[in-house]
Amino acid sequence: MANQHHQPDKTTTADELKEVPPHIKAIFGESPVLNSENRDTYESLLLDIANQIRPQTIFEWSWVKDLTDLIWEIRRYRWQIILILEAASKPALKALLKSTEVATFSYKFIAEREEEESFADKLFGSSEEQSEVYAKLAKYSIDSESIAAQALLMWGKEIRALEDLIGRAERRRYHVLREIAFYRETLAELLDLHTQKLIDEKPDLKEVA
Repeated sequence: MANQHHQPDKTTTADELKEVPPHIKAIFGESPVLNSENRDTYESLLLDIANQIRPQTIFEWSWVKDLTDLIWEIRRYRWQIILILEAASKPALKALLKSTEVATFSYKFIAEREEEESFADKLFGSSEEQSEVYAKLAKYSIDSESIAAQALLMWGKEIRALEDLIGRAERRRYHVLREIAFYRETLAELLDLHTQKLIDEKPDLKEVA
């Protein structure tokens, strides 16, 4: 049997961090993860950003933490917008059916004597039930896009508030990235000046007897 050699993982490098150093974890404290969120996913994100930035000082580690928290925050707000729109779909559909734009709508006609609540519930049922609902709504020019638009109108204030929070977090993320770039550019210039000064100094040679 031919010898089987272990193939190294080409996606990692020898100096890649496998975990955040314990003393850094102690400084960071508890992760800002809600009970409904996955802590392992947060820790994986933190480690991924650390491997991109390659922090060498506590200052750089603080930027890793800031970026991780901001990205996590932005993702949370975006997911909350999706949840709001999904939750608002049913009341949005009911509002559309009662609006003046579809004044000729008749539940008894279109839903075959189904109750209003039962008809709207089918929007969240099986794919066959959803197809049935949209087929019946099509003659009134009501589709998934119009339902989503109505949901936005009904919950616009809440969604705009979340979008504002996303915008603020994005600006803070950009500011952190600018800080990192400025710090490293300045550090490189200082190191260049210092090493050049050392090069220009007169060598301290030993006296030969």
